[in-house]
Amino acid sequence: MFGDVIAEALKKIRYCEPDPDDGNRARWSNHEIWNLVAASSEDDLLEMRSHIDATSIKHVHRTDQIWLISAQMAGLGITLAAIGSIRSNAALSVNCCRSLDARRRRIAAPTSAIIANFQGV
Repeated sequence: MFGDVIAEALKKIRYCEPDPDDGNRARWSNHEIWNLVAASSEDDLLEMRSHIDATSIKHVHRTDQIWLISAQMAGLGITLAAIGSIRSNAALSVNCCRSLDARRRRIAAPTSAIIANFQGV
């Protein structure tokens, strides 16, 4: 979510107050404006944060893509059978739906756990 992106950016990027006596930027203190922005965004964007790690989000997106592609494959197979005048369209569509449903259940198990954790936050 937007709040997560801003929080991550504020961790990785700093606006520093240059110290002429120290050449190492890692030891420079943050500029007063930067501290104000960081504190303000932490409070104001709290409701826009999910606090879910990127790996979990990627897994959910990947699962959704696999599900979408599987559904498209089943639909294309049924359409191909219809165009090719295959007489056992009913049996083919039942087998495709069963296969698709089994694949969906296998994929959905870890995704359900991630969604449950997200709703608990």
